[in-house]
Formats: sequence, C-alpha cells, structure tokens
Amino acid sequence: MSQAHKGSRLLIKDAIYAVPYESAHFNFNEDFYGFQYGDIIKPVVTPVATLVDGKFGKAVSLQEATASSLYYPASILNKHQGAVSCWMYNPSGVSVDYFRRIVSFVGSTANESGDSDINFDIYNNKTRFRTLVGGNEALMVSSTTLLVDAWNHLALSWGPNGYRLFVNGVVTANPAYTGGISSVNSNISIGKNNDSNQSFLNGLLEDLRFDKVQPSDEEIMAWYYSNAPFYNPYDYRAYAY
Repeated sequence: MSQAHKGSRLLIKDAIYAVPYESAHFNFNEDFYGFQYGDIIKPVVTPVATLVDGKFGKAVSLQEATASSLYYPASILNKHQGAVSCWMYNPSGVSVDYFRRIVSFVGSTANESGDSDINFDIYNNKTRFRTLVGGNEALMVSSTTLLVDAWNHLALSWGPNGYRLFVNGVVTANPAYTGGISSVNSNISIGKNNDSNQSFLNGLLEDLRFDKVQPSDEEIMAWYYSNAPFYNPYDYRAYAY
C-alpha cells in the first residue's frame, strides 16, 4: 500500500451507512479509484479532472473550461436494476439552457429497441433521465428545481419499481413503465457526454455510488437525511492509520 493511499478524511465514525459489497462506490477523497466486490475500480483512461474540497472530504470538479473527462468500465452498472446516487454542488452562473451530464453511456432500455444515448443529467436546473433513439427523445423530468450554490442529493433508480428520479430524498418523477436497462454498450462517462466533449456538468460530485439492486424510496430518503458519506468497509482508505 503506498503512502498516497494510507489514511483518509473519510473516517468510520463520520459515516452512517455502509456500501453493499456488490455496489460500486467512489468517495474521491484521495484519487479517482472506487471499490466493488472488494476490488479496486480504476478509470479506463487517465482522468482529466480535479479533486477539490467538498461536502464531506474531497469532491471531483468536472468543468467545461478544463474539458473534464472521467470514464469507468460498464461493469459498474447493473442493467437489470439498480441506482445511481451522488451529492452534487450546483453553482450559480451556469447557464440553465444547457445539458449537464451526470452519467452518460450508450445502451438500450427495456421499453425501446436499438442503441440509445442514455443520460442521467440536468437541464433548466432539473434532473432528467433521457434516452435518444434515432433522433426521438424519451424524457423523465424532475418536478423539483435544484438548489443553487448548494449541495443537492441526486438519485436515479430503475428496476421492478420502474424508473424513478429523486432530488434531496424525495421522489420527483415516477413513470408508469417498469423494467431495467437492456444493454450497456460503452464505458460510463461521468460529468460529460459519453462520446463527445459536450454537456459538461460544470459542478462538483461527491460520494458517487452505483447500486446493483434497486433501493426503496425510504432508503434513498434516509441517505439524504443522514447528511453523511457512505462507509465502504472494503475500501482500505476508509480507515484512519
């Protein structure tokens, strides 16, 4: 273990919820690595991003001005059911008439055929789940506007309970159709389009997590109200030395 990985600002006593063994978790306290099944998850290409002071420890800054780029392998996402959640700092001064990707990849959904750009993103200060097949969009848009110059807890879940969007612990969109993501056919891009230098997040992300099972509404609400980072017992950096 290198000195760079010994110790962390994320201590056991500061966290309330443990990350399930099968979930992929990125705390960004010291680097861009994450953990899943007890193994290290590395970016698939060298990240172009900056670690800055965040809500709990460090956060990753993803900005258009620096052409930020952060990609992880498709294996972190369960196509059948799961969730993506994070804390996101939403600064003022960012154009609301601009697509701001949180997670972006190429794949297909259970209610569509063919490859699609699949995005969990922000537009007009509202979160969206967006797929694009052959120029036709399918949108799920949050009914809640994000707080500005503040940290927001954002989540998207999919699976037996349908596709669901959450802002600060509250379900803000819940379409009638159910099912999961049929295929994931690219790496997972964080903070910009999966295939181009466009639609940058222009914000901060912290405590990014990909769950393998769709969590309940009550679980996601509890994550928000805990106001604490997740503790990953399989990440040796979570311990104080």
